[in-house]
Amino acid sequence: PDLTSYDLMNAREKLRYEKAAGIYTYDGIGEQQARDELYNQRLLEVERGVDTYWLKYPVRTGVGHRHSLRIEGGDDNFVYAASIGYNDIAGVMKKSGRKTLEGNIYLSYKYKNVSFQNDLTLTQNKAFNSPYGSFEDYTKVNSYLKPYDDEGNLIQVLENYYLPERYGYIFQYNPLYNAFLPYKDEEKYFNVQNNFAIEWNILPELFVRGRFSVTKETKRYDKYLSREHTSFADYAAEDYSRRGSYDYRTSEILNYEGEVTLNYSKTFNDKHSVYAGLSYNMAEGTNELYQIIAEGFPASNMDDLGMASAYQKNGKPTSIEGISRRLGAIMNFNYTYDRRYYIDLSGKLEGSSKFGADKRTAPFWSAGMGWNIHNEHFIGNKDLFNSLRLRLSYGVTGSQNFSPYQALITYKYYGQESYRNWMGAYLMGLGNKELGWQQTTQLNIGLEAVLFNGRVRLTTDFYNKLTDDLLSDITLPLAAGFNSYKANIGKVRNRGVELSANVNIIRDSERSLYWSVGGSLVHNKNKIMKISNSLQFLNDELNAEAGANPSFLFKEGQSMNTIFAVRSLGVDPSNGQEIFLKQDGTQTYTWSADDKVACGVTDPKVWGNLNTMLRYRGWSLNIAFSYTCGGYMYNQTLINKVENVDPWFNADRRALYSRWQKPGDEVLFKSVTNRSTTKASSRFVQKENFLTCRSINLNYEVDSGWIGERLGIDYFSVGLYAEDVFKVSTIKQERGVSYPFARKYSLSLTARF
Repeated sequence: PDLTSYDLMNAREKLRYEKAAGIYTYDGIGEQQARDELYNQRLLEVERGVDTYWLKYPVRTGVGHRHSLRIEGGDDNFVYAASIGYNDIAGVMKKSGRKTLEGNIYLSYKYKNVSFQNDLTLTQNKAFNSPYGSFEDYTKVNSYLKPYDDEGNLIQVLENYYLPERYGYIFQYNPLYNAFLPYKDEEKYFNVQNNFAIEWNILPELFVRGRFSVTKETKRYDKYLSREHTSFADYAAEDYSRRGSYDYRTSEILNYEGEVTLNYSKTFNDKHSVYAGLSYNMAEGTNELYQIIAEGFPASNMDDLGMASAYQKNGKPTSIEGISRRLGAIMNFNYTYDRRYYIDLSGKLEGSSKFGADKRTAPFWSAGMGWNIHNEHFIGNKDLFNSLRLRLSYGVTGSQNFSPYQALITYKYYGQESYRNWMGAYLMGLGNKELGWQQTTQLNIGLEAVLFNGRVRLTTDFYNKLTDDLLSDITLPLAAGFNSYKANIGKVRNRGVELSANVNIIRDSERSLYWSVGGSLVHNKNKIMKISNSLQFLNDELNAEAGANPSFLFKEGQSMNTIFAVRSLGVDPSNGQEIFLKQDGTQTYTWSADDKVACGVTDPKVWGNLNTMLRYRGWSLNIAFSYTCGGYMYNQTLINKVENVDPWFNADRRALYSRWQKPGDEVLFKSVTNRSTTKASSRFVQKENFLTCRSINLNYEVDSGWIGERLGIDYFSVGLYAEDVFKVSTIKQERGVSYPFARKYSLSLTARF
């Protein structure tokens, strides 16, 4: 694991922070004496040298392994291949991991002018979550506390203290305690996927292709918590028998899809090339899930669901099911003249059960044309322009990646209550028979070039996407009885340019030396063109929120990813309070949701990838980078770790060293004694530029001569791979909160016989 992004206070620093935050000061003689005793007790532990680094306990260096074997053979008419693979991934949290076993059988048979193909894949996966719980729990434990007592026994409750100002006790439980109790938190699934295809070549220029695929997946999830788990420690006497819980879920997914395509392709007089295709497709997907949460286990080691005494309090078994169907017909046409000019036309009529009864079917189409400039007679030097192509396309596409019942009125039976043996039902969600397809109209202009005998490859694309009838949840007033319903809410435009280049700097075949560099650059501007009247209700609800997170409002002329917060002028050096700027330009110490304005857009100005490949004889080196520049983000983790922290628990060092403590301090963070929740403020809207090395791959191919003669190996290579090597960013924040960030290194051996 890589924990360098964490900078938590040590024991002595945490005690200083608590003193500065004023938790040992209380207006009351008796309570003040108790606070003094608590401070002295903690100080004694610090002076004794107690300084626990809690982050080390739940993590490990996970070592996994992966193996695969593939066999293939056949002749001109029959080809077969079979493979099996096993992947054991050890998680960075102790006792966490994932094991995957996969097998594949591929068969291809050709009889005269008919060919058959079948591809079957079986996958079995089992994942284990760590009994050590959430990594975030360890970041909050104070460093002056010890996980073990002087006899080496685990401590369950590290501290408990009654706080009059909170009208209750504050507990610090030992997160390690639960790790050694009987525990189960695992998920497993079995997936079967089969793809069958048949192709009949009726004539040299005419053939029919059929395709049918089936996917079935069964999944099971089990989570057992012992009755001794600290999550049940605060149960009252009447709930004592409810300790211990078991969460059991089982689900099944079945999808099938079929397609039949008629294709015609012919070239006339060596100048006119025509392609036409007509296809029909259909698909159905079903899913169901059942869940039981039981509680009340008589002993810690009784981790069987049948040992529970009852369902969860006020609970019962639950289930979710869904079914969706899709039908469509597609027509494609292409004409090419003299390998210089071409046009593409396509049309599609598709219907889906996911939309309203009046809008289930929608037409889609596209048209494009291109010019192969390199085939023109006026391009004299073919070594300079190996390929030069200009493209233009325009079309309409649709999206249906939504809930299957989003457009239907849905009900739920009470189940536990009835009237004269009649079962009652209540409305779960409002339907919308006018709910239609989310459609995107796109214009694309592109240029492709291959220059200098393939040394340089360039691609440029300009696009303009206009999404109409955007689907989203619409918030309803409380009197409606529902939180929201689905509706088509407006129109959004995405306009941008994509550039990519690859240059072969060195291409020396005599010395077997090759070096190339490449990269891409993307710029996109998102803009809301129009919103519906119903969307304004959602804006009003979001704008009224007074939480720590900023609002993402939908306003015409703004990006969908605009951060709305109250403008901040920083922390007043005289008193440590934050100064806000109101809508009318006046200053105030009072935060108000009515003063929210646009403070930045999360979309970067540009982003993309960089890569380089160096090859010398049997050695090869590949390095890949990614970058973003010009975007903004709301640094929520900074707020949670520095200002919106509970001084009774551990926090980032900046909570001690970078917060205001005395008049004259010019700092970013407000007074250390101010425990009010920091709300959405432009003070935490930060520009994010970063460069990350995604991967480094070093590979060596051993000369097959010596190995082939002695071992019969045709190919053998050794590879080293590193992932998430480094990241340089203008923003400092923890990488991995609930689960620690880790880098991945691997060694691979590949042999072919």
